[in-house]
Amino acid sequence: MSTPPPPLIQDIAEELRGIGFTDYEAQAYIALLQDSPATAYQVGKQTGLPRANVYAALENLAKKGAAQPVTENPVRYAPVQPSVLFARLVQDLDAQCRRAADKLAHLDRQSSEEHVWTVRGEEAIRAKIEGMIEAATGHVWIKGHEHLLRPHREALHRAAGRGVQVVLILFGDPGAAADYPFGPPSRIFMHEGNGIEVGLGHTLVTIAIDFQEALTANTANGGFGAHTRSLPVVNLAESLIRHEIYVAEIFARFGRQIEAVFGPALLSLRRSYLPPPQAAALSGLLGMRASETSVTKDQTG
Repeated sequence: MSTPPPPLIQDIAEELRGIGFTDYEAQAYIALLQDSPATAYQVGKQTGLPRANVYAALENLAKKGAAQPVTENPVRYAPVQPSVLFARLVQDLDAQCRRAADKLAHLDRQSSEEHVWTVRGEEAIRAKIEGMIEAATGHVWIKGHEHLLRPHREALHRAAGRGVQVVLILFGDPGAAADYPFGPPSRIFMHEGNGIEVGLGHTLVTIAIDFQEALTANTANGGFGAHTRSLPVVNLAESLIRHEIYVAEIFARFGRQIEAVFGPALLSLRRSYLPPPQAAALSGLLGMRASETSVTKDQTG
């Protein structure tokens, strides 16, 4: 019974197995690096492996380009140096992956693009938003609270700088719009003119890019979202944001008349359609804002 190889040799053999060597091939290659050129008999004696298995392992190493016979009768093998071997293996694997990717690209992608993928966790949601912004070539449309978009300001600036239309519908402090000084064709709107939080406005973010990809996510309770390239769902997200843009433009021109009919933040209208807790929260928020405005007037008056 052979003596187990020392821990370092075991570690190296494990690494070699991880890149496609069999256990016998790994041990034979390591043996050649330690003492070569060597015959199958010498490798078997050094490793304690059966001679028949050593013959097969050495032949396979030669086929893989990891070793080569350097003498005849008896046949002795020498190893290809690791720096040379692994550089070639990396090149071969890269080329193989590219060929596979090219072939797979010709398959019907329709079924995979119909899926809606779950995105869990705030970090994953931020990474997906960042990736979508960086990938956009035509437009980035986002509706969300300004504190949710703050981590993505640099990516949004880069997108605008390369000619992508960036349109933001922001909840939160109206002064946040100044943090995105993009020129045309980009536009920044506070939600309904004032950015007041409605419904899930504090935690919900929706982004759509290039009429091809969309994500909607709620960052509350750890974060949970849905990402898709399914065109019907993307169209739904794009349509939602597009209508928010229409509303923002209308409020910019007719805001006072609209609020005169429906109340601030359309409260009288929203009471009919929002879940009662969200309607109550909006009413309370409007009350706080009115109180703050009154105090400010008293202080300046």
